[in-house]
Amino acid sequence: SVSPMLVLEGTEYPRTYVRVGDGAGPAAVAEALRAGRAFVTSGPMLGLSVEGAGLGQLAKSGQGKVAIEVQVHAAPWVDVASVDLIVNGTVWQTLDVASDTKTVKRLERSVEIELERDGWVIALARGKNDLSRVLPASRAKPMAFTNPVFVDVDANGKFDAPRASAPQP
Repeated sequence: SVSPMLVLEGTEYPRTYVRVGDGAGPAAVAEALRAGRAFVTSGPMLGLSVEGAGLGQLAKSGQGKVAIEVQVHAAPWVDVASVDLIVNGTVWQTLDVASDTKTVKRLERSVEIELERDGWVIALARGKNDLSRVLPASRAKPMAFTNPVFVDVDANGKFDAPRASAPQP
């Protein structure tokens, strides 16, 4: 027999969502996951693009300036308070998310950043209130994060990691 607590803990939060085309089979899902076209969430649906390039893709910059598009959608019972835009591992900007739970679309913003060299961008969404309304006894708070979008600033057609030129010990 399965105890009720075991069933409760087996709700499999969070989940990984992978972007694939319509009718894609297991091989396409695996390839998209390997390519980084995915995000993880325990409630908020998070979208990120840089200069039109999506998760796992390479964005080309115009002399270092890039436009970032971020969207957050969430069910009424999912709290989302903020989205951090993280550039090369540092929080570049924190965006406040509308607390109106009567709408699914909580945030749709475009911001511009300037990079001196190749870099990467991710988004991290967080809520302040736990998910106990849908997961009884849970203290987990809603969260979602994306895989990176890579940015090619030097126009060599590839992503050169920010520390790739650092001397090796």
